[in-house]
Order: sequence, then structure tokens, then C-alpha cells
Amino acid sequence: MKKQTYIFDGSISALSPLTVVIKGASTMAGHRLPRNGGMDAPAYWPATTIRGAIRHMAHRAVVEAVKEANGGAIPLDLADHFLLAQGVDIENATVSPGAGDINALEQLGLDPLLSLFGYWGVPSKACIGNAFPPAGSTGMFGGGARTIMFERNTELLELLDQEQKDRLENILVEQSEASVDIQELKNKKKELTKKAKTATKEEKEELYKQMNAIDEAIVSRKDKKTEAKESIRRPIDQYEAVAAGTEMSHRMDIKGATQVELGLFLAALAELARDPFMGGHRNHDCGRIEARWTVKTWPAGALAPIEVGSVEITPNGFIMTGDMLNSAYNAWLEARTNIRFGKPVTK
Repeated sequence: MKKQTYIFDGSISALSPLTVVIKGASTMAGHRLPRNGGMDAPAYWPATTIRGAIRHMAHRAVVEAVKEANGGAIPLDLADHFLLAQGVDIENATVSPGAGDINALEQLGLDPLLSLFGYWGVPSKACIGNAFPPAGSTGMFGGGARTIMFERNTELLELLDQEQKDRLENILVEQSEASVDIQELKNKKKELTKKAKTATKEEKEELYKQMNAIDEAIVSRKDKKTEAKESIRRPIDQYEAVAAGTEMSHRMDIKGATQVELGLFLAALAELARDPFMGGHRNHDCGRIEARWTVKTWPAGALAPIEVGSVEITPNGFIMTGDMLNSAYNAWLEARTNIRFGKPVTK
């Protein structure tokens, strides 16, 4: 079966703010996007988020294929779904070949989703890069605090009897008193955190003990409340996001792919067009995207890549041009009901 490497070179555009939660990226000003360097370095949109979105859409395409092949039934168990959608082997049953063997998955007889995206400890054919927005195209969003509906609309108090009104008043008093106490504790912890930056190793150990004691005191203060232990007026943290209207350069490579593998990758992009979201804060309508890539191959002996088509994710649908891409998509449609997806090899 003929294999080729395909280059997807194009852009991803933000139709609404794009943000993502990265561990350790929270600051006093809010949660920040990842950066290649210090906090003054330009932000980027992470490859892990893009890859995860496309892989989940490939999983959707596979589920539809399995349903079609089995009269609407889905003979995939929980372990199959974890392996396909997230590359996690929850049963520790699959064989992991040596790292760096790009053909290992095919040698094990695995399905095109796993050969494209791999699983833990196994390489994959899909190389999906970060997207890079122009400088100055990010900003802080969110912020503020949650309000209490009875304070926003006092007419709602008429829905409560006197016992429930007294209960509400008690909750608000407790919340107000606890908020002052907890904020004082948090301020003390901030001071200790600053001292720890320039402290000696021995001094840090003592400072960390004091900070842990403050954390315990905060929990204890919350537990003293009779109801609503967490703050009702909880502040809403700000988050950094790529601004709507931003176009980010982006590239993906599919290395040594068969027509069926390329076809499944295209089917995943078509699924993404149906649900074009990436990243976090979707409840704020963040993460809505459109995208376009020119697709090229670089045959042996050629002096430059050859354009074979293009794909676009738009609000009006998925657009694909090029005979080679259409042939690959059709090859996927023809083969998909005859493929055994999921756990193919056990120890």
C-alpha cells in the first residue's frame, strides 16, 4: 500500500477568544497562556490542545464507523474508548514497541486512528504543531465576581417564607465575616511567599511550614460556617486569551500515511467543522475557530513540495479540494466498516 507524507500548511483563526488551562500558569493577574520563555515572551496556542481536539474528532468518526458496521451497536468497551480517544491503556494490555519505530503500529496490526495518533509510549504519524498568533493579539478576559440572585433582584425574596429569609440572612453574615478572615490569612501567605524567594534553604523550610499552617487555617475557617462553606460571591478569575479575529500560522505533517490514514485524518477535520471548538471556557463561548490549510506532498526526487489540495473549516461547512484528498476520503469511507478498532494486541 503506497504511503506518502502530507504537509498541512495554513492557519487557525479565532472566531471567539481562545484560552487554555496550563498547569502552573496562574498569576496574581489571572491565568496566562503558555509561552516559550518568561511572561514577557509572546504567547502561543499549544499543539497539545489542537492535537487533542482533532484526535477526539477522529474518535467520533471511528464510533460512527463501528456503529455502521454493527447495525447501530458499538462493540467497544471502556478500555477501547480510552485507548482510541486519549491514547491511554487503562488495562495495561497493549504491547509497546521500541520508541522511534514509525512502523511499529502497523507491525502490530493496529487501526488507522492509533497509527495516526499513537498511544502512551508509542510514536504516531501525525505531527501537529503549535499555532502562533501575531504579537499583541492576546488580552485578559473574564473577571468580576458572582452576584447573589436575591440581591440582584429583590423581588425574588417574595418567594421565601420568613424562616428561609432568616436562613439567607445568616448565610450572608457568615459569608461576610469569613471573607474578611480568609482574606487576612491569604495576605499573610502572600507575604511569606515573597520572603521564600530570597530565603535560605533552612529559612524556606520554616516558611513553608507557616504557609501550610495558613492553608489549614483557611480550611478550618470555611468549616466553621454552618452552610455554604465556599464563598457565594466567589471572585471570577481573569484568563488570558487569543483575541477574536486573530489569525495564527499553523502546520501539521502526516508522515508515511496510507490513503485510509489520510482519509481518517480528513474525516476528523470534517467532524471538527461540525463542532469547531478548542480549549477552555466554552461556557463563555470561547474556543470557536475556523481554519484553512494547503496540503502538499514532497515526492522522492522532486526539488520542491507539490500542492495536492486544500481543506477549510468554516462556519458554513467543511471544504475540501483536490483529487488526491477526495480519493483518500473515499478510501476511508470504503474501508472503515472492515477495520477492527481498539485493543488489537495483548501481552
